[in-house]
Amino acid sequence: MKQSSFRRAKLGVFAFSRTERETKDYDIYKNDIEGFHTSFWMKSESVVTFCLFAPQLSRLSTEGEGREQRATMPLLLFPLMVLMVLKALPRLSAKGGDVKDIKGDYHRVFLLLYSTCQAVHLQTLPVLSQLEGEVRRNPSVMCRFHLIGVVNMVLVVYGRLSTPENLSRTNAEERAHQVFPDLSGIWVEEEPSTVFWQFEEIANGHYLRRYTLDNERRSLTYTEYHIRFMDEGDEVLAIVMPPRLIRDIVQDIPILPEHAAYLTCSIEEDCLRFEPRTAESKWLHLRQLTRSRQEDFFQQRLDDEHYTKTNLFADDEYTFRLCLHTLTEDALFFEMEDGELLRVPKSMHPQLPDVQFSENAGVLCFKDSQYLVFDDRNLHFEITTEEQRKKLGIEVRER
Repeated sequence: MKQSSFRRAKLGVFAFSRTERETKDYDIYKNDIEGFHTSFWMKSESVVTFCLFAPQLSRLSTEGEGREQRATMPLLLFPLMVLMVLKALPRLSAKGGDVKDIKGDYHRVFLLLYSTCQAVHLQTLPVLSQLEGEVRRNPSVMCRFHLIGVVNMVLVVYGRLSTPENLSRTNAEERAHQVFPDLSGIWVEEEPSTVFWQFEEIANGHYLRRYTLDNERRSLTYTEYHIRFMDEGDEVLAIVMPPRLIRDIVQDIPILPEHAAYLTCSIEEDCLRFEPRTAESKWLHLRQLTRSRQEDFFQQRLDDEHYTKTNLFADDEYTFRLCLHTLTEDALFFEMEDGELLRVPKSMHPQLPDVQFSENAGVLCFKDSQYLVFDDRNLHFEITTEEQRKKLGIEVRER
């Protein structure tokens, strides 16, 4: 929402444990893998779905280092199960170990992961496109150990997005890794140019505006994106969201990988370099920006009242205010622009009792509609009319 609801999970290791019922389920799948009695594709989808929905994948360990060490083997079994079904790994009873068609193995694994994620409404796992792109750019990485890592990574990312609790933890980690470089001034792809870019820092990232200048018509047209920078240690990840993203979110349209661009970013004092991480990121034709030597010239046009300024995606314009005012035992209070307070009962949704001041929560105005938004939790509620507020149990209080 000018606070993005599009998330990229950090990758990590999680501890899983099996209950007695889950152990029996695993034994059934293990026997099926050994026998290869049912159809190939049905077995493949069954095993991947089992791995995605096994209860341990929706829990994060909070019980100490010893438990994490004991649970390492169940974690590793899941990608092995998937690859054995696809015959990318030999069966447990097999004696030969030659790799005959590693490219075909990768193709089948990616195809199955894509189709399975789409089947369970997980179109928004950009890690799949990123991993596939890395393999295409550097085929020398292809081997069975790498393939195990690919499947494991996808399952771990799913685990971090699979429940509200895990998603909230993931978003908290994301905020901790977000960086705010000094991007003041005017930026250009080349000079001289009538196209320039400008960043505006906000609470959870930056607005990124691309302007086109027409001096003859005394006009400026622009497109506004939302961009955030994440520190990944050796690299910086830039996530760019297009104007239509918020419209799709509030209209409950599924968010697809191409709805955001994931770019590796190199940040220097006067230069930004971008490299797409996924094939879906190439819609943003942005490779390098440098600080303009004509900053005063462009800034004068921005400040000139006689220059018309037109947003090319005006239908997608919105405003978002972080306005969480008070937390009480049973309610959240949001301060509206007119000074009134919205009392939101925590009983309205199971996640609301856990909301903290550090989260991105507020009111989004889109066209003639208003939404109460909990961005870190991917929640939004329309509160445009009195009837909608009353149905949710929301009350308007004077200060």
